[in-house]
Amino acid sequence: MLGRRASAIKPEQIEWVWYERFARGKLHIIDGDPGLGKSLLTLDLAARLSAGKPFPDVQQPSCSGNVVLLSAEDDPADTIVTRLSVAGADLKRIRIVSTISIDDCEDLPQLPRDIARIEETVQTFNASLLVIDPLMAYLPASINAHRDQDVRRVLVALAEMARRTRAAVVAVRHLNKAVDMSNPLYRGGGSIGIIGAARIGHLVAKDPKDEERRVFAMTKSNLAPMARALSFSVKSVNGSARVMWHGQSDYTASDLLTATETRTKPRGAAKDFLREALADGPIPATEVERLAEKEGITKRTLDRAKEELGVESRKIDGKWWWRLPADEQTGNVGVLGPVRMPR
Repeated sequence: MLGRRASAIKPEQIEWVWYERFARGKLHIIDGDPGLGKSLLTLDLAARLSAGKPFPDVQQPSCSGNVVLLSAEDDPADTIVTRLSVAGADLKRIRIVSTISIDDCEDLPQLPRDIARIEETVQTFNASLLVIDPLMAYLPASINAHRDQDVRRVLVALAEMARRTRAAVVAVRHLNKAVDMSNPLYRGGGSIGIIGAARIGHLVAKDPKDEERRVFAMTKSNLAPMARALSFSVKSVNGSARVMWHGQSDYTASDLLTATETRTKPRGAAKDFLREALADGPIPATEVERLAEKEGITKRTLDRAKEELGVESRKIDGKWWWRLPADEQTGNVGVLGPVRMPR
């Protein structure tokens, strides 16, 4: 007969690294576009845990713990350690794994091939937290990140390792390109099975009302009520970067993705407008702006669309003319002729 009687299983309380956000023995995902501070946020988490410092929304000091970092994108010396230092980390309690030795060669660890070696490192170092940044860098070519069966094989192994070691495992990944999808569970790169295997999910996104701020919001939690989102910014400190927290935010993950979609759509419409307006050759910039205004396209949106599309401009007889870049042109170069335009 399979299984055990429920009465034979001793109930256990969830142990939190960061109350209701990161749990020991569980798998977590942090999603977000590149350049928004996901990696920096994990280093802030590592620094606080290593030094036993309070987390942003928890007044009492947390329990201190050791941390293992698997980082495939940032340099340990000039980026990771400097950022940990300005965040106040106890560097003796943090172990950075850049590569492992395979047949006398140094290579990135691969999942699930090297799960046992990673687990040995976590157990030997008695780590309370393992960060994998980014997850996709540790998947071999044989693993199709968009195939549910493949990713579940990896994520189940990670989740089991988290359970055995009692470490909170945090994997970082980028968002996909589906800007018209505001459901955060479908916006992470790769298969839906990735977020499905995680017990808690988070999103890092821009604050819709403040370009300088970011929002750290939950996308799912199978362990506790969804905690309130938190606002933060990235500040330069002693030549490095540090997370500065600004308290709670009213945004949800869905709000943040909807705001991103709202910002992206007008720019896409503006790019379509430019392609149509300039399809027959160059026209004066003032005429483009006049036509754009009639279409309800603001100058700021038009300028950003112009830059993203690579629209070229040149001054002739005191007047600026715009034309499509070479890869967008249909053959008519108009008054600007075939000359190369200044960038």
